[in-house]
Amino acid sequence: MRIKKDNKIEVGRRMIKRVIKKVYLKIIKSKFGRKLRENLMPHLVAYIENEDIIIENKNSKYSQWTFIWGKANNKVESENGQVRLSLNNSTLKLVRNNDFKALVNGYSKTASFEGEELDNIEVKDAVLKISGKTYNKADDEYVLIEFSTLEDALEINTKIYALDNKSNNIKFVLVDKEYNVIFDKDLTGKINLDNYAELFEEYGELQVVCIGNGIYYPVSTTSITNDKMSVREEFSKIYISLNNNNYKFEPSKLKVKIQNIKPAYKYIERISYEASDNKFIINFNKDAKKCDKFVLYIKALKTNDREKVAEYKIGQQIIIDNVNEFLNREINLIDRYIFEFEIYGKNSKKLETNWLKLVQPRTRNVEDYVLSEAYGNVLTFFDRQILLISNKDNQYIYGEKYDFDLGKNTFTSDCNVEEKNGNIVLNFKVCSLLSKIQRIHIYLTDNYSKNSIQIDNIAIDKPERIVEGSVIIDMDKLLPYLYYNARLNFRLGVEYVGGFKETGFLVKKFADYSTKERYLYIKELDQGLVMAFYLGENQYNLNIYYTSKDECEKGIRFQTGREKYFETLKTEEVDEKLIFFEANLGKNYTGNPKYLYEYMISNPKYDGYKYVWAYPDTDSKNIPGNVTLVERGTSEYFYYLAKAKYWVNNILFPVKKKREETIYLQTWHGTPLKKLGFDIECEGPEKQAFGNLYKESQNWDYFLADNDYGAEKLVNAFRFKKTLIKEGYPINDIFYNDKIKDAAVERLHKDYPAIEGKKVIVYAPTWRDLQGDYVRGYDFELPFNVEQLYEKFGDEYVVLVKLHHLIADSLEIDDKYKNFLLNVSGEEDIMQLLCIADILITDYSSVFYDFASAKKPILFYAYDLDEYINETRGLYVGMDTLPGPILQDNESLVNAIENIEQYDYEHDSKLRDFCDEMAKYCDGHSCEKVLNIVLKED
Repeated sequence: MRIKKDNKIEVGRRMIKRVIKKVYLKIIKSKFGRKLRENLMPHLVAYIENEDIIIENKNSKYSQWTFIWGKANNKVESENGQVRLSLNNSTLKLVRNNDFKALVNGYSKTASFEGEELDNIEVKDAVLKISGKTYNKADDEYVLIEFSTLEDALEINTKIYALDNKSNNIKFVLVDKEYNVIFDKDLTGKINLDNYAELFEEYGELQVVCIGNGIYYPVSTTSITNDKMSVREEFSKIYISLNNNNYKFEPSKLKVKIQNIKPAYKYIERISYEASDNKFIINFNKDAKKCDKFVLYIKALKTNDREKVAEYKIGQQIIIDNVNEFLNREINLIDRYIFEFEIYGKNSKKLETNWLKLVQPRTRNVEDYVLSEAYGNVLTFFDRQILLISNKDNQYIYGEKYDFDLGKNTFTSDCNVEEKNGNIVLNFKVCSLLSKIQRIHIYLTDNYSKNSIQIDNIAIDKPERIVEGSVIIDMDKLLPYLYYNARLNFRLGVEYVGGFKETGFLVKKFADYSTKERYLYIKELDQGLVMAFYLGENQYNLNIYYTSKDECEKGIRFQTGREKYFETLKTEEVDEKLIFFEANLGKNYTGNPKYLYEYMISNPKYDGYKYVWAYPDTDSKNIPGNVTLVERGTSEYFYYLAKAKYWVNNILFPVKKKREETIYLQTWHGTPLKKLGFDIECEGPEKQAFGNLYKESQNWDYFLADNDYGAEKLVNAFRFKKTLIKEGYPINDIFYNDKIKDAAVERLHKDYPAIEGKKVIVYAPTWRDLQGDYVRGYDFELPFNVEQLYEKFGDEYVVLVKLHHLIADSLEIDDKYKNFLLNVSGEEDIMQLLCIADILITDYSSVFYDFASAKKPILFYAYDLDEYINETRGLYVGMDTLPGPILQDNESLVNAIENIEQYDYEHDSKLRDFCDEMAKYCDGHSCEKVLNIVLKED
């Protein structure tokens, strides 16, 4: 009875312990827990002072700590929150330009290195403390681990890739977050862990560590999360836990950076090559006295056949003269040959087999990899600096026209896409230059949503250098990840003998594909949508484009046009008098480009110039003057873009390369309120476009800014480094030029008779991403009570509503209000509307900056302020600083219009200061001043 009672007590203790453990884990994983740990842990900074490295703790709350480093298990207690170490201490090294990693009381911490840079100094990132013992990181060794679950047992298979391939006494260990050992077993190839679920229920998550002989081994895995277990990999560390259904398989994290799959040199110290003297010099280590002879072979990469070419007695050096003699042999066009050697001891025992490779080669430029040429063959080094011989014209590997990037990639691929029995089939071929392939992972990545979608993974029964196969793409599995205009990239994970490599699906890199040929297959879906499988322009990587049929055809036409652009650059000279204008991505005749163009065609000074406008209707009469109209994306568009000496745009051109002699004037389209470019902090497509935006901005020769505030924000947002022009925006000349203004007013009164005799309110809200999409359509409802405004102001005012073109057609207006509320969204030029406006109502649109020159009241109707601020890309200034009241409901809007005189230029000091500052460079001559600078006609 007593025994049973004790058992019950013990069971109760375990249950209490588990409950406490779970609560404890929840606390430490919470924001409060993370904050607490951050406050208690050191924040380390390393710097050089005299001849010492100082590692200093910046967290005053945690001043006592211990720093451990090196293979000798050296340990230094902190003194006044600092550790001082001598630069002459051979056991401590520091990486140039890298972080300094240390073990502080069992926790891995990083110290940012500040101050001067050091040459020829490297980190010894090699410390792990487990159960009181310190282990140093293996140099070029790691363990590849595969997991599988059978009922309640976890089966673990391991493969050791070590320097001598004979590593023993290695243990497979599971440790908790404090590096306490929970489970350990000798690493014999296969390990079974029974009842692993109970283990993980108690500890949550455990880290896999492989230790032995005083060192620990980086680990990598090719496992995929299953129904029972989750595996995640981070910085060559593996963590396993019960599956909580939250973990996503992300092959991009399965990276093993170890490159040396051959044993490291044991007897050879250095191999140098002297091109001028046509010879190798091989230096041997001090223990070379154990060696007797050195045998050199030439080995075929494709067949593994090798030929003995020389044998030498070992001294301190071996000098191999006349390297060109080795090149005097027949080299197959579809193969390459490497140098391999063997070293024998005095008792004729083989001591070492390795490849002949250069240590610390003199260059990393691919074009300089050729070391010697003779007899139609070349001697090169590449990849792991391995020396090889190939045919001088050898661009062919394994009979296919593949190019292996000598500095980066020894894997390449080819594929096509077809339909069989209603299924989409991907046929592929993957080639490896050096290593045999064991398994292929095929998956898709979405750079926008960061999702990884596994397509398939295929084990190779007999590892080969060329792997061919077919994969059926499951549409039902793929469609939930797709959204309109989604672009996804196919990726390859190649598990080879010795490691894992992630690469793109490179398709015959140097094949000469036209645009249409790059679209391998287009699958038509419901609702007019298509899924296009196409090759990207860069390296011809395979991608998927999910869009409408019209957009897909437009994209093909667009890419075909770009080919015309580059062809014209090569074959035709620039036209010194041709100016290419574009506004709003070629959709409108508006903005600063419009006003610059109209100034030029009305001024005899510019009679010698020729003009091209990007415009969707090439037969339009809306654009005056003798002008050539081209639709954006067509071959004609790209032809004239390549020919033009001057580019004028207010957004972006679809090319990232211009002629050196072409002058690009970027006018932009407003002083910014919302953050732009590199200033955007919120995740989203704008932030992801940083790279393209930066490349675009480097093309700009001149950049316009309307005021000092805009100049500061725009220059920083685009990292602009050339000529900034602050002479006011050309669009604002309309407020100062009576001829232009009167013509606009006359035309608007003619087109909208309801304006006659009324004051004008212009309502111009910004575009909101949540208003719909291309497939479902776009929705818009006026956010104020039209009836109430009509009753109050119908006799005195008319309201002109200017909406984004995507939602313009969704606005429905009752006939009752047809002479009060007018949808003028079809007006391309908002400046003409602003010049007749008595009041501007907007929200977060930057149009109010342009309205500053009118010096009239501005109302900010921000009915969704909290939602917009939290979900958009952020604002440069607070809403409370804007030159008008912030209104959030219909009642406050009505009240503001009733009392509009208190917000006008004479009565509102905030509006007055704003207008004076924002319009101080505007005087009606901005067009003239800008053109004098850009065209240098002054």
